[in-house]
Amino acid sequence: MSKQIRTLTKTQLCYIFDLCNATGSRCYYSRLRIDFFNDKALSEMGISLEDYERATRGRPFSYMHTRKIVDYFKISRDELEEVMSSKPTSQSAI
Repeated sequence: MSKQIRTLTKTQLCYIFDLCNATGSRCYYSRLRIDFFNDKALSEMGISLEDYERATRGRPFSYMHTRKIVDYFKISRDELEEVMSSKPTSQSAI
């Protein structure tokens, strides 16, 4: 049985959206905000800028926000499982 994701961090989203350097040691959070979580996208997902900025330094998005992010970006179960196996920075049930 595969491990399921309950919440996501910005770091995990950087891995999903390929916003890390070749070694995976650096994530480009500014690109995440500019390219994926711009004001329009946040508004469409119903996530405030304050809530987006609160998810930082390993602090994950809430379960509700994570569900909205997964649905909005159509993140696949395979992508979620891959990020869980590569970088353990989230809790585990989407």
